[in-house]
Amino acid sequence: ILTPDDVKWAVLSLEAVEPIADEIIIIEDGKSPEKLKILDKFIDGREKFKVIHCPYKGNNGLQYQEILKYATGDWLLIIDADEIVDDNAHLLREYMEKDKEVYSIRMEHCIYNLATLDATEAGGPKYNPDYTHHVPRRFFRLKKGIYFPPLEHAVIQGFTEEQHGFIDDVVIWHYGRAKAMMEIKEKYEMNLKRSRMHSKEFLDWWHKAFLLGTYPVKRLENLERHPSVIRREFNIGLL
Repeated sequence: ILTPDDVKWAVLSLEAVEPIADEIIIIEDGKSPEKLKILDKFIDGREKFKVIHCPYKGNNGLQYQEILKYATGDWLLIIDADEIVDDNAHLLREYMEKDKEVYSIRMEHCIYNLATLDATEAGGPKYNPDYTHHVPRRFFRLKKGIYFPPLEHAVIQGFTEEQHGFIDDVVIWHYGRAKAMMEIKEKYEMNLKRSRMHSKEFLDWWHKAFLLGTYPVKRLENLERHPSVIRREFNIGLL
């Protein structure tokens, strides 16, 4: 599933999954033709890719349902544009030969940067660094009677609990709350070329500090100090 703001992440996601996929179906909402040129350049006429133009219908369940209309293989892996599979994703083919027909897959959520992972339990929030999140039923056998309900974060329906398994040795990495890392990388590369104020040594440190989440910061305990437009936008004072 692709939105304009995710195009650069989507290209990385497609690059990671391409070696293991027989066909790749991309659902995009068509809101930003200029950004989609990046996607077109990556695909470059390769037959494995199918791009389906589908305006956002209010929830991703309806867009997931579109995928079922075009998929022709035996199994389907659902990945959002800001999600990237591990290098060992080829192991998923081994699960196709087991006695399960639908799998939940381990997911790691990056928060703020590339070195900070979510440690809250789903439904908590409860801090638990040992908690393992499995994104529900993202890998499944295609068959009659399965469908996605019209809900946000929809989960495929039509399988029994006995048909359900878990995958831990392949991870889907979710970068949804670390998207700023792409902008920081671009700014770093731009400053390497243009900046007369900062040395390369400083810029290298600056970039690494953001990636690791070690950039020196101080806390602003009183959020009421922000301008009124920001307080209004984020409901500060009402939380």
